[in-house]
Amino acid sequence: MSQDLIPVRMLVQFVYCNRLGYMEWVQNEFASNEFVADGVYKHRNVDKTTGHKKLQTDTEEKIHASSITISDPQLGIVSKIDRLEKTGSIATPIEYKRGRTPKTPTKWYDSHMVQICAQALLLSANGYTCKSGILYYVESKERVSVAFTDEMIEFTRKAISDMKRMAAGGVIPPPLVDSPKCPKCSLVGICLPDETTLLSTKPAQVKPESVRRMYPIRADAKPVYVQEQGARISKSGDVLKVTSTSGESHKIRLIDISEVSVFGNV
Repeated sequence: MSQDLIPVRMLVQFVYCNRLGYMEWVQNEFASNEFVADGVYKHRNVDKTTGHKKLQTDTEEKIHASSITISDPQLGIVSKIDRLEKTGSIATPIEYKRGRTPKTPTKWYDSHMVQICAQALLLSANGYTCKSGILYYVESKERVSVAFTDEMIEFTRKAISDMKRMAAGGVIPPPLVDSPKCPKCSLVGICLPDETTLLSTKPAQVKPESVRRMYPIRADAKPVYVQEQGARISKSGDVLKVTSTSGESHKIRLIDISEVSVFGNV
């Protein structure tokens, strides 16, 4: 595992939570929730690859490209860049984030900064000049410019090194303790942070009021059942269309559907 290229998206998880990074990268655990689904939905346009053939460093033409995969064996990482703006040898990566602009002094989280900085390191290793990147927060519709400093680069390189060491060590990191990150994490039902912490504590030291209760998040998506014989189901973009034999049709967004069940001649 330590000799494989680490996807930068896994590096992001590692910086967000060491245990989460280990579970997804080393143990290959994955689970989805509404936050994961919403992120995929908001990435739907930039996930369309525009191709690689125009990405030469010897042209002054301004180029915009989407979903560009780039790697470097020396860095030991690989990344798919959401969007790339390039003029000549100067390249600027743009990373789309699903939520609102963080209310932090920098207007980003460390995990977001590491993602865009790691992409800059990859671009530099492949012959481009990359001094800054952009974080685009979809819900806020705001572009946040990130000018890379020596401290950011050192922080990112250390994160890569630490993740490689963690993967090679084969020991899962301990869970976060009473962290607000856990309830929204898609792996909370697999990681079991509070339960793990409780079991590792001496019973005499545990007070009932100190045990945090975790509640399952309510799923708003609903199943679709189609029972009319001769009805037709079709898909257009992100919408499912159900048409009856009389010609009457109903349209439902895919994001609102948990499953589709058909009965008989449908």
